[in-house]
Amino acid sequence: AYEIVDCDWSSDVCSSDLLAKVFSQLGSEQIAVRIAAVHTLEQIARDQPRQHGAIMQTLGAFVREQAKAPPPRLVGDHYEPPDPAEIYVPVRTDVQAAIAVLGRRQREHDRPIDRPVLANTNLSGYDFSDGDFGGASFRGSYLCGAILAGAQLAAANFEDRKSTRLNSSHSQQSRMPS
Repeated sequence: AYEIVDCDWSSDVCSSDLLAKVFSQLGSEQIAVRIAAVHTLEQIARDQPRQHGAIMQTLGAFVREQAKAPPPRLVGDHYEPPDPAEIYVPVRTDVQAAIAVLGRRQREHDRPIDRPVLANTNLSGYDFSDGDFGGASFRGSYLCGAILAGAQLAAANFEDRKSTRLNSSHSQQSRMPS
């Protein structure tokens, strides 16, 4: 169950305990609890800059675990892309919430290792519009039908991406490299 905890952030014990509770809520079977945990983590990251990196890394891991790229199919002696039904799946609201939070992160608190790592994911259909994903890694990810209008993508890594029909209209910054 979702629990509101009053915490004195000057106490490392309280800070660690609260973060552990909220991190564990990301694994809840209830979507409302997972979404609340994502937004609670965003608020903690804003209130406690020293926790920012760990929180953003955890949200990136949450997206990678919940939206894994489908593996290629072995056909005879070679691999072929996965079936389109495995790529074009419904957008999950908890994953969309985490992506939105990553796009709103306070980059002034980013260390180089805190850039969003969304590699090897299936982000087809997700909305990245107006988010700051500068320096993010989308390596090996499916981005079919992803909405990138207004997204900041400077220095983002799209190597080995699987993206067709990206919706990046009305934004020069969100144009995908060829």
